[in-house]
Amino acid sequence: MPTIKGIAYPLKLKDGGLEVVSDTALLRSHIYSVLTTYKQERILNPAFGLPQMVFTSIPAPSVITERIRSVLKLYVPSVSFSVVINIQEGGVVNVKVDWAVNQLPQPSIEYLLS
Repeated sequence: MPTIKGIAYPLKLKDGGLEVVSDTALLRSHIYSVLTTYKQERILNPAFGLPQMVFTSIPAPSVITERIRSVLKLYVPSVSFSVVINIQEGGVVNVKVDWAVNQLPQPSIEYLLS
């Protein structure tokens, strides 16, 4: 896989400029960016991110899992994903993303959606 470079997410300063990451660290940044952004938050790209997960009643966990997986696949297409969720008290959703690049597993990402 050729080296790809980009700005780290979340933004960090390094040596007087923005931190630049490459390869799997950049892909990890992209995944975090998708998980931490709700649709309509980015003015120039309102379709980017996850749908708002505000529930009056909690849908089947498989519906939430598939929504997250399909959005990740849309915005980070070069990665394969497996998403597992655990709905906690108060409607907090613990998301665990297992991902691989070229069939090489990467460290899991865990994130809380509230």
